[in-house]
Amino acid sequence: MAQRRRLAEIQLTGARGVIRRLLLGAIAACAVVGAIGYVLPAHRLGDAGTYHTNYDDGGGASLIVFGVVFASWLAIRNRRHGAGYLAGVISSVGAILAVLPVLLVHLFSTVEHAIGEHLYASGVLGLFFLGLVTLVAEPVLYFGQRRQLERDVDPQFPSARVV
Repeated sequence: MAQRRRLAEIQLTGARGVIRRLLLGAIAACAVVGAIGYVLPAHRLGDAGTYHTNYDDGGGASLIVFGVVFASWLAIRNRRHGAGYLAGVISSVGAILAVLPVLLVHLFSTVEHAIGEHLYASGVLGLFFLGLVTLVAEPVLYFGQRRQLERDVDPQFPSARVV
């Protein structure tokens, strides 16, 4: 009986490859949207204040986090199995790190939101949840691809089709 293919040797094809590319691309897009929302006028405190950005409150740390998430996408987008795990962890942890400086500044304040806040929140929530989805999707896609290859090419495996 032949050995099973290693997941690192498998190339995703068809719908599985498209799904993975879309997930990783959506993570990068959310990082860009979050960074744009971070520097746009986002909110004001009460009715009397002027609108200001999240950058004014949290400084450059969140922009660095968004940059790291985007740079990691550039570095791992064409890698095989395992890169999705890394992208998922970086994305979800990055979302938490990007929101902490702003959250801590306005935790118990009454805030009136503007467009920047909505873009920022969309980017951060997208990063967090897409990161989690990517963590789950990575093994599902690769195990499914390996099973299909075994069925189609290696008839000695128990999961092979009976013709």
